[in-house]
Amino acid sequence: MRTYYLFFIKSPFVSLYKEKSSLLFKNFNGIYKVNYSNFNMGQKLYIDMLCSFNKKDINEYIYNKHKYEVAYWYDGNIHIINNIHTGEITKLTVSNTYLKIVSTKDYTCFLNTLYDCLGDLFVCDFDNFDYFWLDKNFIEMLV
Repeated sequence: MRTYYLFFIKSPFVSLYKEKSSLLFKNFNGIYKVNYSNFNMGQKLYIDMLCSFNKKDINEYIYNKHKYEVAYWYDGNIHIINNIHTGEITKLTVSNTYLKIVSTKDYTCFLNTLYDCLGDLFVCDFDNFDYFWLDKNFIEMLV
């Protein structure tokens, strides 16, 4: 089971961290695990680095992309793929500042959909200390 958090980073920070993604992951991991006494500092850093999502537009895009798939289900800000043929069970939740994917697969088709919709995103799996840029190079590597 993988849990991915996807972030749409503001362009000045993309320029700063594109080649130093381990530092960006370290920052997000620190925010993810921040204790209550440092909450305000973590929140400020988080807000400064991220673009907010237009949830309505993203939900609509995802829905239109997958609505004819038998294994797809949608309710509000939650999109689910339950494909018995591939064994994939994936839940995508759209929030204001991040997207969360919980999946039985390492790679889900939602990643392609999100790249098509939003472009470059920074992806973190905090439980497995894994991170990557969901960008053109990553998508081409999978083809």
